Amino acid sequence: MKSRKYLLVAAAAVLVATASIKPAMAYFTDSHIAVGERTIKLGDSKLNPPEDSVSNMIKTVAITNTGDYEVFVRVKAIAPEGVKVTINKESKADWVLVGDYYYYAASEDVENNGTVLPVKETTKPLKLDIVEPTDENLKGQQFNVVIVQEATKVLYHENGKAFADWKLKINGEVED
Repeated sequence: MKSRKYLLVAAAAVLVATASIKPAMAYFTDSHIAVGERTIKLGDSKLNPPEDSVSNMIKTVAITNTGDYEVFVRVKAIAPEGVKVTINKESKADWVLVGDYYYYAASEDVENNGTVLPVKETTKPLKLDIVEPTDENLKGQQFNVVIVQEATKVLYHENGKAFADWKLKINGEVED
């Protein structure tokens, strides 16, 4: 009697498995072919950060907005330990150091992350003074000062005032 129950359960399982083979095969073997193409534009601005070669231990950076939207820009200079990078007095009217970043702030509107960089416009040059290391082990050694530039789309408050959200991702979510 017990074996008969097991036989009935096994027969039911085989029946269910057999009935589901055809839909499963259709699901796993279905294919479609798409023809044509469509350009997708995320709408983010592209920046072109031309850098002059270092001359007299001054690195010059100017950023051009080649995208479709107005942006705020900021620049970070990464130097090896023992190498000091400071803003040149010629750039202090146009760039402001806040934390590790130099914000393009050609106006006094620094509390909102600087000045809006319109499309097809270029920032005024950021000149950075590079002080050679004083450590005897590093003196005379070659080194690089890496420039990292970032941009974020200009956002507007309800009152029309521009602001920047540096944590905003492309999809509109805020980064942790």
